[in-house]
Amino acid sequence: MAPDLSDDSGEEDVPSDPQDKDYQPPSKRRKTHYRSTMSKDMLCAMDEVFALSMFMMGNTVQSLAAERQKEEELAEARSQEAGRLKPEGSGMG
Repeated sequence: MAPDLSDDSGEEDVPSDPQDKDYQPPSKRRKTHYRSTMSKDMLCAMDEVFALSMFMMGNTVQSLAAERQKEEELAEARSQEAGRLKPEGSGMG
């Protein structure tokens, strides 16, 4: 006797061709958005603990902002330098 090759997965034969009149597009799952159940006071306390932790490690908001500004200035200087060097090396000859 020949083995049974039918698919018994329980899914119906739904046409995958959008032009077919029986076509059903795949359903989209709704994303679940979770809201924080913490109170505003708790969130403010966590912010203060984080700021205190940064301060204890020697980091302040001002020092982090200055470091980020310095990194941005260096990146800008590198891009300007690359822009100046590009036309010189592109000569064909």
